[in-house]
Amino acid sequence: QLGRLFQFVRERRKLAKIYSDLLRKRTSILFMDPETHRGANWQSYPVRIPGMGRELQLRILRDMLAKGVATRSGIMNSHEEPAYAPQAWSLPESERSARETILLPLFPGMRETTIERIVESLRLVIASCGKF
Repeated sequence: QLGRLFQFVRERRKLAKIYSDLLRKRTSILFMDPETHRGANWQSYPVRIPGMGRELQLRILRDMLAKGVATRSGIMNSHEEPAYAPQAWSLPESERSARETILLPLFPGMRETTIERIVESLRLVIASCGKF
């Protein structure tokens, strides 16, 4: 598959643009625009919901899974892992990003209709939370 790597990246960039075009209509969701993040390889599609805490993030992940969409929390911070706890580092922006970011699925062969369903599911889940 290594020989097809560039093809996969091109396809993922096209899929990321579809996500971005659909998400532009949602003001409560921040996203990376493929036009300004041209170097990204788009292993998944990150979205950020400002003000979302860990509890709400987990609820959104759970509710998306109930709708058949597997998502993940966006980032993990090394400084929050047990091995680094004695350091007591504070990285507020990284910590906020960990609580506010969700990764949506993105993979070669994905159809535009699938992305539309994922974005609509996210919209419904966020609306059901009542905060956004």
